[in-house]
Amino acid sequence: FQDYGKIYFGASTDNGILQQGRTAEIIARNFGQVTPEYSMKWDAVEPVRGSFDFGNSDYLVGWAQENGGKVIRGHTLLWWRALPDWVSEIKDPATLTEVIETHIGTVVGRYRG
Repeated sequence: FQDYGKIYFGASTDNGILQQGRTAEIIARNFGQVTPEYSMKWDAVEPVRGSFDFGNSDYLVGWAQENGGKVIRGHTLLWWRALPDWVSEIKDPATLTEVIETHIGTVVGRYRG
């Protein structure tokens, strides 16, 4: 697709998928953009309040940079199916707002640019 000027035509992937067969080779050769399939979902990045684990998402971003500087498309930082249990237990609206703002700011801030 890149050969036809489709720079931002991409694929949804993550580190586990990239390690299967020829997937990484096919994505590297044909796509200019990758979207994290699950590695940047809230329960994957912050399973415990205030404790961030960027291992899987860092792998994907690193792979994208090493394979032609692929664009990373941000995707679904807040999704009801990927909320850590601790978020669902918050009852105070002000606390929930603070937690959401902290989460988004931390993730977006890490991968800005």
